[in-house]
Amino acid sequence: MKKLIPFLYLFFIINHLNAQDLEQIFKPLLSAKNISYTDHILQKDLFSDQLFRDTAIAYFDYSEEDTLIKVITAKYETWRDPNKLVLIDKNDSTYRLKNANEFAGLIYNSFNERLQRFFKENPKSKSLLPQKDTIVNDIPYLYYKYVSLDSIEHGKRVYTGMILLVDKKNQIPAYLRVEDEGFIDDSETHIVFFEEHWITNLKLDDVNFLDIADMRIPEHIKLEVPRKINPLLEKGTATPVLGFRNEDGKEMNLSDFNGNTVLLNITWVGCPHCMQSIPMLNMLKVKFTNKNLKIISLYPLDNKENVLKMNQNFAVNYGFFLNNENTKGNLDKFNINGYPTFYLIDKKGKIIKGWAGYSKKISNEILASIQSSIH
Repeated sequence: MKKLIPFLYLFFIINHLNAQDLEQIFKPLLSAKNISYTDHILQKDLFSDQLFRDTAIAYFDYSEEDTLIKVITAKYETWRDPNKLVLIDKNDSTYRLKNANEFAGLIYNSFNERLQRFFKENPKSKSLLPQKDTIVNDIPYLYYKYVSLDSIEHGKRVYTGMILLVDKKNQIPAYLRVEDEGFIDDSETHIVFFEEHWITNLKLDDVNFLDIADMRIPEHIKLEVPRKINPLLEKGTATPVLGFRNEDGKEMNLSDFNGNTVLLNITWVGCPHCMQSIPMLNMLKVKFTNKNLKIISLYPLDNKENVLKMNQNFAVNYGFFLNNENTKGNLDKFNINGYPTFYLIDKKGKIIKGWAGYSKKISNEILASIQSSIH
């Protein structure tokens, strides 16, 4: 992500407190042999104003040389011991095994891991910026703000910062807000993101701490069977039946566009690579407006309101289509392995070529294929 620095690399710019003050704030967490808490999480979607709420129960055991961790939500669990990483998906009652050092979002983004990582990377940081103390639900908190980057690029803000609230009574961090604004990779896609963590039921060095060394998988949870990856439809294949609704709610079929060259874009709001493809699609819409190219941007997983918000945020200049009762079943025949998926279709309704994902290379290939297909 261009100009967005990960939390662990924050180098704060304002000098107000000494290193001892910073160490005192983190000392209870750094010295505990075990930590448990309930984390109330609020997260903003990268590409829309949609908010997501979740609750996680987290356990960290530092009593031995090797750390044991379990983070549990309503839908997922992530366990880590010295030898393995266990990812449990309660939605389909499956689990995956990975190497212990592999990335796990539930752990990496947890309240405790964020703070532990920050202090280890910045043990001598002197750039805590105290704000005016605040009161939340009748509880007084010390209020600190961190800023690592705040500038303007291409007329838009580029920012990385955080807010930390520390309980004045026990001097332990209780709230964390991470904030990012900037451009994804080298694209023109600008995002605004935040994530909040409110901590309750915090226990340090609890004598009744849960034994999380037991990594036995419950009997009803089965090993995940790898999903079969089907090849995209080949050149010359007759396009399968595909029904959908336009933005006005009218029932339509892909065959209604026969006689035109069609670029079918199967996408969804919130998909990073899908959002990165928007400038390309905007360019194609302008370049081929009078050359019988129809862009069918299909959102089988989203409602109209979310698509409209995204289109406004990213200045989309082409129309969109939504699922009807048959869309998802019809899409099974298109061998969709990920998003976005593109198919270029000729005037007779036959596949010219398909692409899975998005990159500069794919963008160039799509443009070249359209130019050679439209006469």
